[in-house]
Amino acid sequence: MKDKAVDVIVKATTKPDRKVVDAVLDRHRLAIIDVLTKRPKEGAYIEQVSKATGFERGAVAYHLGVLEDAGLVTSEYHILKRAVGKAKGKAARVYKINRERIVEAAAAAMRTGATVLTEAAKEMQKPEN
Repeated sequence: MKDKAVDVIVKATTKPDRKVVDAVLDRHRLAIIDVLTKRPKEGAYIEQVSKATGFERGAVAYHLGVLEDAGLVTSEYHILKRAVGKAKGKAARVYKINRERIVEAAAAAMRTGATVLTEAAKEMQKPEN
């Protein structure tokens, strides 16, 4: 049932919106977006997101990649100044929420929802056989 609903949603979206819809149709990625929206200026390292969500570091890295590919997240390298030991002075990737793209994604979700509901209403108006 869930797969059919996802198919309907994806088919109802325009091509540019599909990457975004695919990216946010996952509870892990939604949790990561939630963490990053609470840190809009400073962003977060993979380790910070992993700790905040309870997800494995590898899973966080994968999902951040999907979100970045969809344009919902940006990343840049920072030099670790406060780190201790071997990590001090090394570069680490900081991920930040792309606020403009999140707003676009919300608009896409509203369009998609309207399209799906319109199609459902049309189906319901058809006479039963």
